[in-house]
Amino acid sequence: MTLPVQRELLLFVVLLVSFPASVLAQVEDFRRVELFAGLGWGRLNDSQGTLGSGTDTAVGTAIFIVPRLSAGVELNRTVHSGLLPLPGQNRRSDGRVTFASFKTSYYPYRFSNLEEFVIAPYVTGGIGMVVAERENRMQRTVRTSCSLLCGGSFQEITIGRDNIGADEIAFNAGGGLDLGLSSRIIVRSEFRYFDASKQRMLRAALILVFRL
Repeated sequence: MTLPVQRELLLFVVLLVSFPASVLAQVEDFRRVELFAGLGWGRLNDSQGTLGSGTDTAVGTAIFIVPRLSAGVELNRTVHSGLLPLPGQNRRSDGRVTFASFKTSYYPYRFSNLEEFVIAPYVTGGIGMVVAERENRMQRTVRTSCSLLCGGSFQEITIGRDNIGADEIAFNAGGGLDLGLSSRIIVRSEFRYFDASKQRMLRAALILVFRL
């Protein structure tokens, strides 16, 4: 297991262990614990511009402290690739970012009896850590030499590389909509914005939730 993967697992374990387990012992008339996994799309930027976009995967768990308020932990990873045109050269970025977050969600309304489904919009926000690994390649398009008949051709050459590894604090905020298919199974759509000092990400995801 590589060191970056160990760091990512350690971040998630620390958040999970620090979660208030005593709340689990409380018994209420609503399902208190949820487990979820999601698949989505993320687009990243830094101070220069786009870092590209790619597939985002997420897993996590949450506890409802009261029927309208939940708190939980989430681990999500985005594998990204992109091209940023710059004066006289291009930047190609390939890498991945992993966010480990402690988050809270608030449900202001709950609409039921809509053809047996329960619809619940919510807002969410949190704080955590991000581990980023990427390679930035600075490239330039040049014209290759050729005979007078062929007229030459163009190709990209790499003029510099920058390997980036960053561990930093990250904040996130967003919102979504829960569609309850049953008392246990929920389909969730969510948009969330992640912000750290060296990267930012906008994520859209479809999440499957199972409540215990």
